[in-house]
Amino acid sequence: PAYAVHAGANAPSLWRGWRDAPDAWEANGVAVVWRADRLECAATGTIDLGPDGNRAALVRFIAPGGEGGGDDEGIVVSVHLDADDGDRRRAELDDLLTRLPDAPRVVLAGDFNDGLVGGPLGEVLATAGFADAADVLAVRAPTHPYACPQDAWAALATIDHVVVRGLPPLTCVVDDAGTWSVETPGRRIEALLARTGSDHCALRAELGFVPA
Repeated sequence: PAYAVHAGANAPSLWRGWRDAPDAWEANGVAVVWRADRLECAATGTIDLGPDGNRAALVRFIAPGGEGGGDDEGIVVSVHLDADDGDRRRAELDDLLTRLPDAPRVVLAGDFNDGLVGGPLGEVLATAGFADAADVLAVRAPTHPYACPQDAWAALATIDHVVVRGLPPLTCVVDDAGTWSVETPGRRIEALLARTGSDHCALRAELGFVPA
């Protein structure tokens, strides 16, 4: 009961090609989960990311001790950008930033399906005043088990991010659930799925609160 959740369901057509034909459609998408006894939720919503039915989930919070409606507010957005098309990812990110409400503190978190350091998505976010928590803290571990940290292609598998504006990153950790010791990518992905239920490593970031 201490936790609350807000989910943003994608349009039924978005992942149609990833579903076996007999299966009935079930709501899928992204979500934000928070401690309701620590953060007051001021509003929830979704942001449409292009015409394909992809949506981001948005929660506006009031900082502890705040009254809302001003400098004590922040926004957290959970996002999953397109997996197959770089141009579509860029368009979805542009939609997200264009439709993002104003707030002194913003967190964009989720599966961007692309690296940010030296890439076009990173340039767009930097121009908008955002910083990647992992990059700020020099955390170079991949978030997809396709690669291990020591692999030359690890940067290509760094596709999940916590991107912040107005909240300084304090810590950032990629949790592989002990699967980086598995030698081959295919078996590593299977092991991660078996241990965590996800084909991506967990990315955890701790952010500092700075009065606006």
